[in-house]
Amino acid sequence: MDIEQTLWESIHLQENYIFKELATSLVGIGALFFAFGTVSSPLLRTYIALVGVGGSAILWAHAYAAFYDREGLFRELEKSEIGNKMLVAHRQAAQWRSRGWYGLIYVPITALATSFMGLVAIVWLFVLLENVGILNLTSTVILAGTCIIVIITYVNLQVVKRTKRSHLM
Repeated sequence: MDIEQTLWESIHLQENYIFKELATSLVGIGALFFAFGTVSSPLLRTYIALVGVGGSAILWAHAYAAFYDREGLFRELEKSEIGNKMLVAHRQAAQWRSRGWYGLIYVPITALATSFMGLVAIVWLFVLLENVGILNLTSTVILAGTCIIVIITYVNLQVVKRTKRSHLM
């Protein structure tokens, strides 16, 4: 097996892994929120919120690193003539992602997973702070909403910047 094929398969496996990790994390997050909502003990609710913050932060960091691993694989693939031809074909096949409405709504899975896990970590942090009495519900909603808007705006700007780079389309 040549190096280009190995790199291409690694890129595919990386994207598939990130997608499966995101799907698994959705189930885990749902289970934690269900547990948090059904438990009446404040101490146990705090422990559940700590698990939510920690788990989400770990997945956030992993998704972020996985994006850069994928980007590094693309850079290595670009170095060879065959790899560069593969990327040109990939760009042509993926042009729909940056045209019309698709250009506004499409987000690569790596960026989606990174921003989603960041939002979940922030939400769990605010749930924890509200649970221990540091924040009240109103300030939690305002702070969480502000963080969500900032993160979504940042991710959208990064996606626009990255789609201008040929290998990330």
